[in-house]
Amino acid sequence: MVKQKFLVALAAGLACVSGAAGAATLVVNCTVLGASGGELVGTLTCNQFNVAGATLQSVQIQMTGQIAGSLVLQNNGSATQTGTDTTSSDFSAGPLAGFSIVNPLFTPSYTTGPQNVLAGQTITFSGLIASLSSSLGTNTVNLVPYIGAGTFAIPVSTTTNFVSVMTGGLFDVQQIGTSESATAAVTYTYLPAGTLPVTGIPTLSEWGLLVLAAILGLAAMAGLRRRLPK
Repeated sequence: MVKQKFLVALAAGLACVSGAAGAATLVVNCTVLGASGGELVGTLTCNQFNVAGATLQSVQIQMTGQIAGSLVLQNNGSATQTGTDTTSSDFSAGPLAGFSIVNPLFTPSYTTGPQNVLAGQTITFSGLIASLSSSLGTNTVNLVPYIGAGTFAIPVSTTTNFVSVMTGGLFDVQQIGTSESATAAVTYTYLPAGTLPVTGIPTLSEWGLLVLAAILGLAAMAGLRRRLPK
C-alpha cells in the first residue's frame, strides 16, 4: 500500500511538471480570388475559429498564387532573330491583424526561353502556368479577430510584369489570355476543451528535484517497511 501511494504521488508530480496532452490543429481553406486579363485586387474570405470550449493558441496562414496564359513571338524581319518573352506577377497580402507581412510574398513566372524565330515566323506558347506559395507567418499575439462564427478577410493584390529580350528591331512579342488567382489555407492551433496548458519540458534543475524526490521517497518507503512487523 505504501509503495502504491508513493508511485501515484510521483506520477502526479511528473504530470504537473511536463504538462497535459498537446495541442490540436484545424485547417480551414479560404475562398479563391481570380482575375482574367488583369491584375488581382480583392480579398480572400476565411472561416473564423469556432470550436466549442477550445482555447485558440495561434493562427498560421499559407497563401498560394498562380498565373497562366500564352506568349507569342513574331519575327517581322527578313532574317532569323532570337527572342525571349517572360511574364511574372508579384503577389502581396495584408495588412492583417497580428501578422508582420513582407511583400511581395512571392513572384511566379513563366517564359518562352531563348527562341530562334525564322523570318516571317510566329510562334505561340500556349498553356503556360506558374504557381508559388508562402507563409504569411504565425500570429500568437492578436487572436480575437480570428475567433467566432463568422469570417475574416485577407486583402490580396498583384503587380504583373512583362519582359522581352530580342535581337533586331522587327520583332513583336505578346502576352495573351493572362489569368491570375490566389487562395489561402489557415491552420488554427488550439487546446481542446478540458485540456490543461502545456508548461514545457523540465529544466535540468527540475529533473534534479524530481530525482531527489524519488530517492527520498524510496528511502522513506524502505524505512517504513523495516519498521513494519514481519
